[in-house]
Amino acid sequence: MIRALIMATVGLWSLSACASSDTSGVSAIQKSETTVAQSIIIRGRLSLRGSTPHSYLNIKDIDSGSSYKIENSKSFGLSSKQNQMIKIKAEIISEAVGPGLPSVIRVVQLII
Repeated sequence: MIRALIMATVGLWSLSACASSDTSGVSAIQKSETTVAQSIIIRGRLSLRGSTPHSYLNIKDIDSGSSYKIENSKSFGLSSKQNQMIKIKAEIISEAVGPGLPSVIRVVQLII
């Protein structure tokens, strides 16, 4: 009987926690989907970052010093241009979160 009472109380707590949870994250996701991607010109050196299962192609802008993770590197064959200076036009997909999590970009044009 005590066990049933405890189970019912815990069940009510979890239901009330779900009902009162903050939904601001949902509205933030909806807002980000409706915003237009910002285009930028980046001039910098390409490098491969991360370890084997989580490696990605990165470009460090020489003007601002910012690093960007390139989402669509295969569509422009950028992997073969590692350690070379290039100039690209790109759209920012997501902003940098902090150290180790750079802004994510999608390359639109390779200017070289």
